[in-house]
Amino acid sequence: MFAYRRGALSGSGALAAILVGTIIFGFGGWTWGLVLIAFFALSTALSRYRQADKRQLADKFAKGARRDVGQVLANGALGAFIALLHCFYPVSPLLAAFLGSMATVNADTWGTEVGVLSRDLPRLITTRRRVPPGTSGGITLLGTTASTLGALVIGVLAYILMCVESVLIGDNALQLSWIVPVALFSGLLGSLFDSLLGATVQGIFYCARCQLETEKELHGCGLRTSHVRGALAEQRYGQLCQFTVGSVAGDSALGSDSEPMKGKWEAPQSSLPQRTIKEPPAMLSRLRKVIWALQKAVPVQA
Repeated sequence: MFAYRRGALSGSGALAAILVGTIIFGFGGWTWGLVLIAFFALSTALSRYRQADKRQLADKFAKGARRDVGQVLANGALGAFIALLHCFYPVSPLLAAFLGSMATVNADTWGTEVGVLSRDLPRLITTRRRVPPGTSGGITLLGTTASTLGALVIGVLAYILMCVESVLIGDNALQLSWIVPVALFSGLLGSLFDSLLGATVQGIFYCARCQLETEKELHGCGLRTSHVRGALAEQRYGQLCQFTVGSVAGDSALGSDSEPMKGKWEAPQSSLPQRTIKEPPAMLSRLRKVIWALQKAVPVQA
């Protein structure tokens, strides 16, 4: 409610945030929930940083500083789904997938909010051609550095929180050393994939009245724009694919059968009899199939 009153969330966005937060806190635990809160707090602060300098580029982007239900779900629905799975299958690859998703979300936000302030013109990730600031698929050294730091912050924060939890339950915190590199790798990869989507399939439209390119089908001036290129007319679908890639990268970087799994994080055990939980390779395989199905669901124009 605080975020809604501060204008960071719309009414529908606030309801979606409550839903996503409840699922992640309830099924993932307090460490997962604090990682989610850290992302939202940091991304909101960065979106308001030097807002006057960013205002001239605001009409180019489909998303704004005030998040609606679509943006909240694009950012957090996958994490909530992974938290739900992790409740029934508390294995490290699902933890890695969640951290990969959150690291990608944070890296993307930091890269966008800081990158648009770069004094150097961005280069298109596919051709290295110079493009105007705010162009989909354009990257700068400043933005890429910010993305790297955004992923690193999530990794370090998650590592500290889970080390504290391990100490509280009497577990070995040294078994969590994989968290930071996995979050860094998957977050950076996911943010770069976002730039690749922006340069290839992100829907770009043209406003004849303002003579500007934009990601919006309805421009800020009120005129309906004409399609120029790209297939993703709704950026949130691209975001979901991007964050999915970050999750898969986190899962793959750890690996369900790799050596680091010997020191995997496990859910705290209660004094009550527990059934043995085995590694579920079939479940992880089905998760990957769902992920690729989401990506194939995006309409592609001929």
